[in-house]
Amino acid sequence: MSEICRVDEEMINRYLDNELSVSKRTDFERRLRSDPALRELLNGYRRILKSLRAFRRVKFPPGRVRQARTLILQRVSALS
Repeated sequence: MSEICRVDEEMINRYLDNELSVSKRTDFERRLRSDPALRELLNGYRRILKSLRAFRRVKFPPGRVRQARTLILQRVSALS
């Protein structure tokens, strides 16, 4: 198990945004297969993206936007 660091988080972001070269993507996917902590972090990021996509489709009354934002930030913090 590797120790997750800022570089790993950057790689996950680039991976999810399809910004990695073929060789870097292959290397990253190899690491994912062998590192459960990295896989879990990636899954957390995927859950965040899914929530954000769902959030964009929801039309909140203006007074509820602050509540929704707070809830999302709490959930993101819980993943860290």
